[in-house]
Amino acid sequence: MIYLYRKVRDHRRKQKQQQQQDGDGGGGQPITLPPPEEEEKPSTWQVWKPRLLLLSAVILPVLLETLDYTVVATAQSNIASVFNRLDLQSYIGTSYVLGST
Repeated sequence: MIYLYRKVRDHRRKQKQQQQQDGDGGGGQPITLPPPEEEEKPSTWQVWKPRLLLLSAVILPVLLETLDYTVVATAQSNIASVFNRLDLQSYIGTSYVLGST
């Protein structure tokens, strides 16, 4: 939109300068605009590439953190048995999540 506005503005300025050079006092003739140029539509890949990059940037860390926590959850009972405190199993996962952030 801005591109079209600037093009029309420049075209009008050029016409005004030509009229002043010709000695015409700026009267009478209507200003004609050049035919609008067709803009190229972006390809499908150009539209989806940033979206896919953003999606992968969000999903990859979430998947890796989930995998990491799954490993801790699997080993949780073994860790609690080493300390002979099976009643405090929930604290192991909580402390891991707090320590990893």
